[in-house]
Amino acid sequence: MEQFKALYSFEKRKNLADSLKEKYPDRLPIIVMKAPNDKFAPSLEKQKYIVPSEQSFGEFVYSLRKNMPKLDSGQALFYLVDNTLIPHVMPIGHI
Repeated sequence: MEQFKALYSFEKRKNLADSLKEKYPDRLPIIVMKAPNDKFAPSLEKQKYIVPSEQSFGEFVYSLRKNMPKLDSGQALFYLVDNTLIPHVMPIGHI
């Protein structure tokens, strides 16, 4: 799967995010990609999500894991935002 940044210019990504924020003011657009050098995590069916800003990061992670049928329940996944691990109790809107 191609990296989202490589497929769309910054201006196009910003315009998409702005239009989604205008249409859904209480939600945040999120792009999820697996690391380019990762060989173990299964691919996601979709990369773009619109998430309520008050939803916890843990709830979002749970919904992502449900959409990875090939993922073993014992497999650990690490989610980084700007190379920082996010606490699962933090609301999405505070990240």
